[in-house]
Parts: sequence; C-alpha cells; structure tokens
Amino acid sequence: MRVFNDFNDLKGAPSAPRSASATGWKSPKIASTSSPKRLATSNGSTSVERAARESPGGKTIAHELLSLSLIPTIIREIIGLKVVKNTLNYGANRVRYLTPVPAGSRLRGRVEVTAAEDVPPNALRVTYKVTIEIEGGKRPACVAEVIGQHYR
Repeated sequence: MRVFNDFNDLKGAPSAPRSASATGWKSPKIASTSSPKRLATSNGSTSVERAARESPGGKTIAHELLSLSLIPTIIREIIGLKVVKNTLNYGANRVRYLTPVPAGSRLRGRVEVTAAEDVPPNALRVTYKVTIEIEGGKRPACVAEVIGQHYR
C-alpha cells in the first residue's frame, strides 16, 4: 500500500509516472457464483444455468457491474490518504470491459493517480486509472477511469 500524508503528496503523484501504482495478489477479490446469480435474478436478464450454457467457455460469468463495484475497495487497499475524513464517488470518465470474468475467478487491481485538483473549501478531486486483472488472464477484465472526491 502506498500511503500519502496529505493532499499535497497525492497531488504530486501524477507528475511522477506510476509513482502511485501498486498491484498484488495479497488479498484478491473473488468473483463468486452467488453474485452473478443474485444479479441475474434481480434484473431478470437470465438464469445462471442459461448463462452457463450460452456464455463463452460454457461457464457462468460475473456481471460487469460486479467488477466495477470492486473499484472503491481496490483503491482503498492500494492507496491510503491519512488526512481523509470522507470520500465520495464523483463518477467515471471511461469504463471498458475487455474480458468476461468467469465466476470464481481471483481478481486484483492496479491503480494509478492520473490527476488531482483542489476543490474548495476542503476537498481534493482525484482521477484514478484502475485496471482489474484476472489471475492467469491474458487481458484485463476492466479498465476504468474513475473520480473520487476526498474531504479532510
């Protein structure tokens, strides 16, 4: 984990390429079979059995939004900011799902700080590039540019 002492530390990260990057399988996220089942049931899109029959590789795949929902946790595990009292999800500029995630896959994230700007009176808006990888996969599952607004 890379820990920043204050907002000025974090604002300096984009000028030093990859200085805020970190990755590892220390605590991978698991794309569980229960998550796709809950999503399939809640949105009425399909059954898990049908998804297993018709999806690539004949396996149940995790819903893309499951990968996206892991991003705040991944960022908190990789980048720490000591002075933060609260953080809000400000949005996303770009999200791409490059590879289906088979249920049960181990996932990890890589995070880069690409921009940081002060927001009066007490906030810092940070743009992160997050890459979610599947263990043993050749391509990332998801690449997203997300924005968080941190308050001190």
